[in-house]
Amino acid sequence: MHIYSLSENLKELNSNLINIIKIVTLDDLALSISNDEHGTVLFTQDDLPDMLKLSSYDSAKNSRFICIGKDLNAEDRLVLLNNNIEFIAPDKFARLSDLFFKVDPYIQKHKVLLVEDDESQIMITEHILENADIEVKSISKGEEVLDALTSFKPDLVLMDLYLEGITGDKLVKVIRKVPKFRFIPIVFLTADTTESSRMQVLNAGADDLLTKPINAKLLVAALKNRMQRSILYQSNASQSDSVAHDVGESENQLLNNFLNTNNSNNEASIIWIKVNNQQGLLKKLGYSGFKNLCKNLYNSLPSYDNNFIMKLELLDGVFAFGSENLNRVNSQIWLEKILKWLTKNYFSINGNDYHLNITSIILADIPKKKKMENLVRKAENILIDSETKQSINFLDEGSEDKQFYFTKRQIEESIKSRNFKWLYQSIIATKDESQEIYQLALQILTKSGENLATKEYYDVAEKSNLLGVLDRFTLEHAIRVIRLGEQKGHKTIALTNQTFSNFESKQLRNKNLTTINKLKLPHGSLIFQFNMKNAQEKISLLPEIARDFNNVGIGVCLSHFDCSTIAWKIARKLHTKWVRLSPQTKAKEFDSETFESLKKTINKAHTLGYKVIVSKVDSAKLAADLWKLNIDYLQGDFIQAPTKKY
Repeated sequence: MHIYSLSENLKELNSNLINIIKIVTLDDLALSISNDEHGTVLFTQDDLPDMLKLSSYDSAKNSRFICIGKDLNAEDRLVLLNNNIEFIAPDKFARLSDLFFKVDPYIQKHKVLLVEDDESQIMITEHILENADIEVKSISKGEEVLDALTSFKPDLVLMDLYLEGITGDKLVKVIRKVPKFRFIPIVFLTADTTESSRMQVLNAGADDLLTKPINAKLLVAALKNRMQRSILYQSNASQSDSVAHDVGESENQLLNNFLNTNNSNNEASIIWIKVNNQQGLLKKLGYSGFKNLCKNLYNSLPSYDNNFIMKLELLDGVFAFGSENLNRVNSQIWLEKILKWLTKNYFSINGNDYHLNITSIILADIPKKKKMENLVRKAENILIDSETKQSINFLDEGSEDKQFYFTKRQIEESIKSRNFKWLYQSIIATKDESQEIYQLALQILTKSGENLATKEYYDVAEKSNLLGVLDRFTLEHAIRVIRLGEQKGHKTIALTNQTFSNFESKQLRNKNLTTINKLKLPHGSLIFQFNMKNAQEKISLLPEIARDFNNVGIGVCLSHFDCSTIAWKIARKLHTKWVRLSPQTKAKEFDSETFESLKKTINKAHTLGYKVIVSKVDSAKLAADLWKLNIDYLQGDFIQAPTKKY
């Protein structure tokens, strides 16, 4: 597997890949792809048009295209999604190892060795697998298996449980005794579904047992899943000089071996440790100094009488430790001791002393875990992306993890198919009835016919960098609603939720706002609603963003407004037009104290030039009380389409 790049900058950005990435011209890259050479193509946003042409080649289906960049607007992000091109931010790319790029199991043609002595069963299985683009070699005798493994080099062995002259569990033991075949997946296909048979082969070292008669889709899915996981685990690491283990075994092989060996050991655990203050140390020490510091830490961490049979230095500042007798509780105790040890110890380089802080992840209760490869990948993502600020984290299978990736797929499928639905929540102006005001809410339509409301997909879309794409579609629809009002001869105001991802960069902001300005929408007809928490994170940029919004006639609504000092400060910096009071500010019935407090808030907002909106008004009494308080806008849960449906 080759890694190509058109840019020398990408090669220099990641020191782990500096000797692996091959710099080529566009013509050379096109030639390699047309010759059906498998590889990973790294490129920047500037090269996107050329890469779109190359990725459309039939021969490019076996290559992996990855765009490295930042400030990617929603339109370009959508283009990448539609063309199955991955996207990685530069800071994350700079920390990735070659394992991320070396093998892509999803595009590699798989090879299966079929061990079966029934001719009719061989024909059926070969037909199913070959139709799924899997290369198959069949043998009928158990004694031929080692020679076939050596010559054919399969990604998986699929065998019958009972062969002439030998049973499956004995054949597995024969295979596992050979070091180079220790990690190859072995799956049994049999009509014997008894629990004793399953345990017999699994205890011998097999990975799975499927039943006859064959379900074609299930068979292909199960085998591909096993092979993909195995290829990921067995990718060879290139930085052997910084790894403390036997020559010839990669980090992932050792990790996989540890998990396989301890798949029934309740006392086993893996602990990952990452140096948290890496960026600051790199600035002070440079790369070589930081690398030496990490080696010093790795070699000096006390074991406190614990036996670690696996010790790996995965990347500079990222380590993994495996113990066969350190359970969940004791792993935490050990890490707590390490944290205390770090507060009392420092590391000296060039006469200067440095303290370190760490993030750690514990994978314990291994026999109870089902999706082990997902958990290991989750640990790697946390370590790379620094998703948690906690010092000690437990890696567990939770329904929320499965739901996250399931929802992410639903969002991506909906974006590719433009399968959306919009709800129109009517907003009532208490002083002016000459205009229609709607808040647009986007719902995602899934293949199963479900509707995902904003609260069901928002967090997943935000963490997956897809929220800006959805915002783009909602904005386009809001413009159509405004245009319809113009055609009917009255003013329509469309309020749409937005995040700062499409406006944070000045270059992207100018591009998006220039497009909106060319539409010549009625002034004030388009209102962007921003969450106060999101605005607080970008507080230094707010005056500049607000000025650019005002120049093209876009109003701003600040939601979840809690009337705190920082809330008023943000409203001023963002040149807010509307403030939407937070749920804590509202009540079904107002007592005298709440009434007076809310009255002061509304008066202050009006003095500063802000209009006030209260949502979830679901009773006549509440509406009447708010009316007395001189509120500007009321919004209930009533859903109503504009003058014309879309």
